[in-house]
Amino acid sequence: MQFNSIVFIFLFFPVSLIIFLLMKKKENNNLFLLFISFIFYFRIESNYTYVIILTVIINYCFGLLIERNTKNRFRKYILLLGITINIAILIFYKYSNFILDNLNPVLKYFNVKPVIIQPIHLPLGISFFIFISISYLIDVYWNRGHALKNIGDLGLYIGFFPKVINGPITLFHKFSDQIIKRKIGDSYYSTGIRRFIVGFGKKVLIADTLAVVVDKIFNIEINSLGFGLSWFGIILYSLQIYYDFSGYTDMAIGIGYMFGFKIPENFNYPYLSRSIRDFWKRWHITLGQWLQLYLFLPIAYAISRKIRSPKFLKIRAESWAYFTGTFITMLICGIWHGAQWTFVVWGIYHGLFLILEHLKIGKWLKRKSDLIKILYSLIVIVIGWVIFRSKNLTYSFGYLSAMFGNGSGDNIYYYPALYMNIKLGVVIVIALLGSFPFIRTIDLSIKKMIDRYSGSVAILLRKFYSMIVVLIQIAIFILSILQISNNTFNPFIYFRF
Repeated sequence: MQFNSIVFIFLFFPVSLIIFLLMKKKENNNLFLLFISFIFYFRIESNYTYVIILTVIINYCFGLLIERNTKNRFRKYILLLGITINIAILIFYKYSNFILDNLNPVLKYFNVKPVIIQPIHLPLGISFFIFISISYLIDVYWNRGHALKNIGDLGLYIGFFPKVINGPITLFHKFSDQIIKRKIGDSYYSTGIRRFIVGFGKKVLIADTLAVVVDKIFNIEINSLGFGLSWFGIILYSLQIYYDFSGYTDMAIGIGYMFGFKIPENFNYPYLSRSIRDFWKRWHITLGQWLQLYLFLPIAYAISRKIRSPKFLKIRAESWAYFTGTFITMLICGIWHGAQWTFVVWGIYHGLFLILEHLKIGKWLKRKSDLIKILYSLIVIVIGWVIFRSKNLTYSFGYLSAMFGNGSGDNIYYYPALYMNIKLGVVIVIALLGSFPFIRTIDLSIKKMIDRYSGSVAILLRKFYSMIVVLIQIAIFILSILQISNNTFNPFIYFRF
């Protein structure tokens, strides 16, 4: 049961919302939300629900221990132990198979018996709810928020169903107040419904349509791939991953609104970025904030304290702190995305460009126009997506070779026109326009034009425009329902992380 399923849209969600609205006391609301959140997770991961329950119990105990111990040294040790246990859970379920797959060839080389275990299942959402749990412990340690005395409230913070599988990653000090007190009203319902429909359409009508072609192209043998098709495939994937992930986020935010929660934004037109640093302020915003607050800043601060002199090897101390913090942060960012070398290299790739922008490229970009900055960022981002999407590093290097004219494909058997049709063409145009604030600009222009009028004319125009918008949203919803009724179910990309 996922957001883009018939069962969720027509059964689980409406029934849950109706019961929620009939409840008057916040305490009962929270208890009910906790209940349906774990029912939601159980329907997806029935045999591994204990993992998130165990995570809640562990962090509840550690949160109280941190707050009750006033001595800094003990607090620090308790925090480190709590973080270690959280990371150990993540490593066990997400990286055990990857570690052994890479360790066993080394053991074999030294004539040591390899370690053989049964493949370990990856519980959905574990990367997200472990990071959320770590945010809780660190914020309590930093006195940014009080430890939650009610374990149910912590369970709701960690496991609230709209965000448990795919985020956004909610920082405890920014989200905890909503667990205690929140507003619910008509404006929340209307905003939530509109946002959900937009996200639903993004996922089902755009991302899933693009996914069909992208999967076909990335399944072609690398020696058959040519220049045109390789660029066509990665451009479509760049659109697919944006609409898939931002679609989920819109749906999560919309659901959150209807239950009285303001879930943070996760995207801000990332393909309009003027640099890679700007990209990480626009793409997966909540992950970027988590990494900066809990990883980059502590590492950079620790490094800056270690370097006594203003310069080391003719490079300023603060630059060393930035380089080290950035490299480690982006390496972990890549590892967080998946137990695969492609993700590791993708993280390092972005880290290197962040460092280069701090050194030379950033100064060069300052002298260039916005168009040059955007083109530079798009090229770097798109090349990164090749590494991210490829099944292994060998395939990614071959794909990149094809993109830059060194592929062995001759474009006779595989070429872009082979995959094009009217439906795909329309979807590509809509996807490109939606990747930039084109639709928002039109919306604002129409509203400004209406504002020029006054009295009954203005009221009539506003009602007419609102009706048009509602009709478009209804059309998007109906088309999306028809799409999921006729096609094979397609899970969200970030579910695998």
